[in-house]
Amino acid sequence: MVFIKSGYTAYGPNGEYTRFDYNEFDEGDQLIISDSNLGDITYTFTRDETEDEWYFINGENRIPRYDLRVYDDQETKPWGAAGTYYFTIEYFGKTTTVPVSLIESDVSSIEYQRADEVVFTEQEGGEFLEDPHFGSFYYYHYHSGPASDGDRLNVHYKTGETVVYTFVENENQFVDEGGNTIGLGRGNDEVDIRDDNQYENHWEPDKDNYFTVSYRGAKTSVPVKINHVFKETITKSTTKADGSIVTKCEKCGKVSSKKVIPRIKSFTLSATSYVYDGKTKTPSVTVKDAKGNTIKSANYTVTRSAGRKNVGEYSVTITMKGNYNAKKVLKFQINPKGTSLKSVSAISKGLKVNWTAQSSKMAKERITGYKVMIATDKAFKKNTKTFTVSGYSKKSLKITKLKAKKAYYVKIRTYKKIGKTYFYSKWSKAIKKTTLK
Repeated sequence: MVFIKSGYTAYGPNGEYTRFDYNEFDEGDQLIISDSNLGDITYTFTRDETEDEWYFINGENRIPRYDLRVYDDQETKPWGAAGTYYFTIEYFGKTTTVPVSLIESDVSSIEYQRADEVVFTEQEGGEFLEDPHFGSFYYYHYHSGPASDGDRLNVHYKTGETVVYTFVENENQFVDEGGNTIGLGRGNDEVDIRDDNQYENHWEPDKDNYFTVSYRGAKTSVPVKINHVFKETITKSTTKADGSIVTKCEKCGKVSSKKVIPRIKSFTLSATSYVYDGKTKTPSVTVKDAKGNTIKSANYTVTRSAGRKNVGEYSVTITMKGNYNAKKVLKFQINPKGTSLKSVSAISKGLKVNWTAQSSKMAKERITGYKVMIATDKAFKKNTKTFTVSGYSKKSLKITKLKAKKAYYVKIRTYKKIGKTYFYSKWSKAIKKTTLK
């Protein structure tokens, strides 16, 4: 048996070594058994077409192929330099050796180009195996397949010649332009494709995975891509906590990206108070996050109360969506028109207040009345008193029982009562006046 000097990395009791595989039996091989009574009996290695099994056959007698044990000493005495080595065949305790010659190859190098990229999804397309050399842990074993239709093998011979072979799948061989062929297998002159390096170097995403291709002692590697199974998980932002968008592999747990969605900090309206003018009011909404960024309106819906034209209170409901989860109701008011003071006259220990009546209609109704406030300071913080005057047509108020010769500040506003709720206009400008003795 002649074997071109080649091999692959394997592991034995003494660690790594270069192992050479060989065909144990080929059709036509002869097994000669010496019997003390019958002499030498020759069995020929033959395929039984009816059973699709291989036997060593002598007439009606046959020996199943698996009755013979085949082994070698490569683990402890690696085959290395070109030369002759042996493997052993054992049959019922009797052994013989078969020589194997390692010779130098006529090929200097090879290149292998896949027709399609070899891509797997992490933990799919293979099986879990227990590694016999490195402890009882499990990893995923992928099967790259021997070759694909259209794969190219470039063979560079030591003579300087380069020949390109293309794999023809239905023929299971590589063919060059002249019709010359190279078989696919593990024979001496065949292309040997192996992915069993996974036993020592498990194929995983983000690693330089590869399978090996050998031909007549030359070897190359072909890259293999393992894809993560990424899934995006969104934790929605609320008014109490940040949210996040995490892209994580469902198989191995690797996080490829994580984005924080800052919590919602504030909801505001462009205005919370209007003066009645007969027009519909639609204050705009602004939502901001904890970093002060304005959240785009595509992330929420706004629902407003009907009407929003007459004096009253109205609601704006903001419902967050998308990457946010919150709901907020804001209020705004439409208040009646105000009025102004015409004059404030001093009387004995009192004041007489005159104003312009606010008699214009607001839709179908007018204001309910007026509120007059007095105080002894400009800020209306000291000795304040408020007087209610019912009726939109009223124009004056006489205030008595004040201190004589005391300066007072006076201001006025209108109000509208709807149910139990009061709606007020802005205060008018104040007038200062000193009471008489």
